[in-house]
Amino acid sequence: MNNIIKFTGSTDWSRDKVIDHLERCQMASSVTMPAEGLEHLLMQVLRYIDSQKPKSQRVSESCKAGNDIIAERQRQIIEEGWTAEHDDEHAEGEIASAAACYALFANDQGFSTPAHWPWGKERWKQAGQRRDLVKAGALILAEIERLDRAAPAQESE
Repeated sequence: MNNIIKFTGSTDWSRDKVIDHLERCQMASSVTMPAEGLEHLLMQVLRYIDSQKPKSQRVSESCKAGNDIIAERQRQIIEEGWTAEHDDEHAEGEIASAAACYALFANDQGFSTPAHWPWGKERWKQAGQRRDLVKAGALILAEIERLDRAAPAQESE
C-alpha cells in the first residue's frame, strides 16, 4: 500500500503545520517513528515545499543577506585590518557592543555616536539602514568567531 501525503492548498506551510500533519499521519497508521526520523522527514518535506516555490522565493536561492554579511566580514579583515588577532584583543564585549549599536540605530540614520559605542566617535560610520544591519551582522560574526577561538583556551585553564 502506498502511503502518500497530499499537500493541498498553499505550499507555504509553517514548520509547526507540517509537524502536526506528519504526527496525525503517523497516528492514523500503525507505523511509529522515532523523533529523529520525524525530524529528518520534516526536513525532506520542507525542502520539497521550498523546491515548489518560484526560484526567487526559495530559501536556498535567497541568501543574499547572508552572503553580504560574509562579504562585509571579509572586507573588514582585508581593507580595515580587523584580523582574528586584532579581534582577540577585544575580549570585553566591544565587538558585540558595536554590532548592537549598528543594529539598534539602523532605523535612525544620522544618530550621534551612541553612548554604548565602544570606540571613538570617528569610527561611528552609519551608511544606510541595510548597510548598517550588514555591518552589525559581520560584527556579530566576528564576535562569535572570537568566542570560538577563546573557548579552547578557557577550557584548558
